[in-house]
Amino acid sequence: MRGFEEKGRETVQASAYLKLKGSHQKVPPVQVNFITQGPRLVAVEFYFPREREGRPLITREEKKVEFYCESSTAPISMEFDLRKMTRDGDLDL
Repeated sequence: MRGFEEKGRETVQASAYLKLKGSHQKVPPVQVNFITQGPRLVAVEFYFPREREGRPLITREEKKVEFYCESSTAPISMEFDLRKMTRDGDLDL
C-alpha cells in the first residue's frame, strides 16, 4: 500500500484505467477512495462508470478488460475475463 500512499489519491486516480480489449477504449475511474484503519492505508477502491452518453460502456461483445494503475513501487495490471463475470447468463458488472 505504500506505493499508493506515496503517489497520493489524485495521482493514482489520474493513472488508473480500464482498457476494453475489443474497442481498445481506455476508461478512467470516476472516483478512487483510500480506505484507512488508523494511520494505515489498507485498501484502495476504484469506481468506473457503467455508461457513457446513456449507453453501456461494457457490452456482451466485450470479452476482456484490463485494469491498469501506477504506484510508486510498481505498475499494477490485471486482466478480467468478462465471460466468467455473469449471473443468470447476463454480465454482472
